[in-house]
Amino acid sequence: MAESEVHLDLVRLILEHARTRFASHRGIATYADLPTSTAQTRPSRIGGFVPDVFITDVPTTWMFIGEAKTAADLLLPHTIAQLRAFLDLLQYHRGVFLLAVPWSSEVTARQVVDTIVKRDGITGVETGILAGPATWR
Repeated sequence: MAESEVHLDLVRLILEHARTRFASHRGIATYADLPTSTAQTRPSRIGGFVPDVFITDVPTTWMFIGEAKTAADLLLPHTIAQLRAFLDLLQYHRGVFLLAVPWSSEVTARQVVDTIVKRDGITGVETGILAGPATWR
């Protein structure tokens, strides 16, 4: 399925954030689901879903998953199931989860993530919302 330009902008925003955050880390592997990605650079499925960005150190002691959602996709059942699968995995791997959304969806995104974490008893995962300028288009 072709991704919207807004979605692709948000994925790029996650990658920019991750490059800054993990700049001092050595031995990391970064995978991104972009139109230019190859089979070797695209993330693997997690619980049946492919994250937009997956980063880990090698050997694995921590994991980062970044997911981009447009306002239209944020509350879909598919999205909730996807986020649940990612958060579930991360709780066993010193995980960090970042959800990138347009500025106008920041509050809703935080509520969605917090609800999943609380309802499913997710622990030990650092979560964040990255609100981006994707609404400029």
